[in-house]
Amino acid sequence: MANTKGSGTAYLEAVYGLEDFGISMKKLIEQLLRAGDIAHYSVNYRVKSEESASKKLADPEAAYESFSSLHDLLGLRVTCYFSDDVNEVAAIIEKEFAVDPTKSEDKGKRLSAREFGYRSVHRVAQLGPQRADLAEYADFKTKRFEVQIRTVVQHAWAEIEHDLGYKQETTPEPISRRFSMLAGVLELVDYEFMALRDELLEYEKAADKKAKSPALKMALDQATLTAVLKLPSSFSTRLDAALVRAVDIKMQRGMPEAEYVAKRVRQLHEVGIVDMAQLREAVRAWQPHILDFSVRWIERPDSMRTMERDSQRRRQILQRGLPRGIGLFYMWLAIKAEAVAHGDEEEPELLDWYAVPSVWEQTVSKLGPPPPLPGPAKA
Repeated sequence: MANTKGSGTAYLEAVYGLEDFGISMKKLIEQLLRAGDIAHYSVNYRVKSEESASKKLADPEAAYESFSSLHDLLGLRVTCYFSDDVNEVAAIIEKEFAVDPTKSEDKGKRLSAREFGYRSVHRVAQLGPQRADLAEYADFKTKRFEVQIRTVVQHAWAEIEHDLGYKQETTPEPISRRFSMLAGVLELVDYEFMALRDELLEYEKAADKKAKSPALKMALDQATLTAVLKLPSSFSTRLDAALVRAVDIKMQRGMPEAEYVAKRVRQLHEVGIVDMAQLREAVRAWQPHILDFSVRWIERPDSMRTMERDSQRRRQILQRGLPRGIGLFYMWLAIKAEAVAHGDEEEPELLDWYAVPSVWEQTVSKLGPPPPLPGPAKA
């Protein structure tokens, strides 16, 4: 058993500077993951508490003689979304740091082909020679740290297991069998999320190809709308171009965020537009009304009560520009206004809806009623 007499001072000496080192390593690993184009949920660090470190030293089977000999006084955890990302992160750690293979392990390799359980990857490392020579790391040349790499699902498993106070291998019967069954389900979830991601990527590739076809025989969903928004000459892009010319506001560069595209899809589904051919025909038929309504809406005079708020919002729009697909938003708003005007729908709960009916009425007074919306394409 290690001698922990006077451990307070020894512990403080062992962990001196580790808090700053942890912050530095967290930032560095995040930079490395971004450079490697690896999406991740989080990177966290912790300095082992004196109580936890003392317990580890007091373990009769431990091979540690002092606090400074513990390799995990500083621990970092990288939580990934997918199982195959774990191996990619491990490869980056091995490339960028000096990894100690005698202390590192893959927990999953302990399990046989018939066993399920915690599969986190652990790497014990320290700064490599080149990075250790940098001035900002001068105080940390010999400091070791442990990096745990696991998926979000594995993280949930480990946290719940810890909260229960039992490890899978030490649970009483028959609870142990239930632990094993649950571990198998969670491992399957990890694999299924990975398969789902790959399937979505293939679907997106197919949508990109189909979007270039004049037939546009595609369901309207997030992937297919994203494909259409990317095309420089699609019906949506042309509608957006006409809109930005009319209101003299620039278009934002790049694609909008996924949630923005998903919201457009939900809104179009809400008004009965469910496939791309139908959407293209609706844009063609309603474009004069969409443009007139959107220009009136953007440039409308406002009451004194909301003028200041809306002028601030307009300044923000002018600075950022309009996002791709904005014309489809105004089409949805116009369709909703027409339905409400005919009593077919109740007024939606929108912050600025109070002004929509009067603006839409002005558009209809100028252009006449819009044509009926096309129905879904026949299979």
